[in-house]
Amino acid sequence: MYSFEVESVEKKGRDTVFSIDILPNRIADASGHRGVAGELSAILQKPCKVPKRSFKEAAESTTAFVHIDVRDTQGCPRYAARMLKDVHVAEAPAWLQERLGACGIKSINNVVDVANYVMLDMVQPLHVFDADKIGGGIIVRRAVSGEKFVSLDGETYTLDSRDLVIADNKGPLALAGIKGGKCAEVNEETKNIIIESANFDPESIERTAKKVNLLTDAAVRFRVGIDPNLTVLAINEAASLIQEIAGGRLLRGIVDTGKNTPARTIGIHKEKANSVLGISLSEKEMVAIFKRLGFGVTRQKEYIQVRIPSIRVDLQGEEDLIEELARMYGFFNIKPVAPRITFMEVGDTRREKFRERVRERVAAFGYSEVYSYAFAGEREMSLYTGQAGVLSLLNPLRPDMKYLRANLIGSLLSALAKNQQQDAARVFEAGNVFSRPAKSIRDTTELEEERIAFGFFTKDLHESSYFELKGVVSSLFESFGIDDMYFDDADPGSSNLFHPFRSAQIKTDTQTIGIVGEVHPRVRDLFGIRGGVGIAELSFAKLFEAASAELRYQEISKYPSVMRDVALLVPMDTRVAEVEDIIENTGGELLADTDIIDIYEGAELPDGKKNFAFRLVFQSPDRTLKDEEVNAIVEKITKTLEETNEEWEVRG
Repeated sequence: MYSFEVESVEKKGRDTVFSIDILPNRIADASGHRGVAGELSAILQKPCKVPKRSFKEAAESTTAFVHIDVRDTQGCPRYAARMLKDVHVAEAPAWLQERLGACGIKSINNVVDVANYVMLDMVQPLHVFDADKIGGGIIVRRAVSGEKFVSLDGETYTLDSRDLVIADNKGPLALAGIKGGKCAEVNEETKNIIIESANFDPESIERTAKKVNLLTDAAVRFRVGIDPNLTVLAINEAASLIQEIAGGRLLRGIVDTGKNTPARTIGIHKEKANSVLGISLSEKEMVAIFKRLGFGVTRQKEYIQVRIPSIRVDLQGEEDLIEELARMYGFFNIKPVAPRITFMEVGDTRREKFRERVRERVAAFGYSEVYSYAFAGEREMSLYTGQAGVLSLLNPLRPDMKYLRANLIGSLLSALAKNQQQDAARVFEAGNVFSRPAKSIRDTTELEEERIAFGFFTKDLHESSYFELKGVVSSLFESFGIDDMYFDDADPGSSNLFHPFRSAQIKTDTQTIGIVGEVHPRVRDLFGIRGGVGIAELSFAKLFEAASAELRYQEISKYPSVMRDVALLVPMDTRVAEVEDIIENTGGELLADTDIIDIYEGAELPDGKKNFAFRLVFQSPDRTLKDEEVNAIVEKITKTLEETNEEWEVRG
């Protein structure tokens, strides 16, 4: 295999259709027939013949009739337009309908079909507007939050301020890079047209296409990032074909808001290439391969300088060129050789076993394990509050995979968002997160940290759900004999991620191990979650260290326990942990356990107050406790609580 896999070969009419699986990093050039033809030309070492088209321009200038106002140059780095007058919109010729039909595209009319045909041929998506239906020129801008857009197929979409639109002075004409609108549709009554050929920001297209659930052929191309130089090449190709098929006068010149991107050069060293591939290509053979691929080549003293066509956006470094050499040489021509390996000492099996035990116990609490990509986009990285630098990829597969994730929280939120059809969902993940520390590093392993995170979604979240999650954390620690774990005030830096009053740091006497909390409503909205979400994230290494400490064993008491319930009326900002600490410090050795069993907020309570209900469990290792001594301890606890804060009231 030199390039891509052919999934199927099918006869359609007089044509034969090859269904080719284009790799994501090659969509920018090989999702067009010319790109695939170029690949075949390089492989078969035969010339690729590209048809040359010509057109005749009228004396009238395009700039006199077409006005473009790009108000968001980041979202639209380049916008080009041409105009034709007096076109005859009708049914497309049979050859054009057949070719589009073979590729699964329905024929609309001769003008629109040309735009689709050029996209399939050259990668660049185009759109055609009825010029007489546009008021006041074309504006490229972000939508107004709540603005409505009606697509060509009659569907209405509600937009937000992050969606990019093509508009006029009346409203949106198209959802930029995704779908055309009904209001400037080209039909049989159309006489004058404007052809759009633009380049859009991949992240913007990706976000909007996902939000409106509209992954069109244009969006598939724009979301990976395509060559901005194609805009003018494609628009001239379309103008020539429309003039040939539908007639009309092509106005002189192009309105173009951008410039061509210069070709980039990459150096490749012969010795390194041969060492990586395990072969012995000569410099002459390497040069010949690059020229077959259409690359410019200049021989330098110590390396070969390769000039990359702008359409090959996937080629960014020397390693990419080495892969090109391997493809054209043929992977099947590289003889397999057993690698030379050094046997290393087996790692810490105790750590491996502990990892499995953690996963088993979290699963036993009712959580299902998920496996996510280690990549993340802007949405997930917006949740990162650490001080270390984030790690981004030089050549990401998609805009939503441009970073290495810095925590597991974004991955869990994405998983929970996909499971909202259930009344409740509980998931967990164990995996690596990545960040660049401020200090210098000796090995790339220092960029990684293993963590485990678990979270739940419920359509009806109430405050006790957060405490349920804390209970799972406590139970996990208790199952490994970690008895010095406690919950402390959350780091202020996490306030943009968690609810300000329902989050806590997970600590032991010596270190901070993780964080637990109810996810902030803003974050839920960011992931499109309609319900409540709680998440806990722990450092695996710190959890392992805490669990590896020497354990103390205590004989189970054979004497019965005695339970007492204590209700406490407190201000709304009072934390459970604050009260628990006082109870446990006052209760002494006979207080075996303290549990929060209810948190109540109701209209019958005084304003600004809520009620905590605790269950206290007393037990002695050497005798049966009497009611009198238990009551004495409870009385001491209640007295201490009321003396600690004058706003706290123990209720009978």
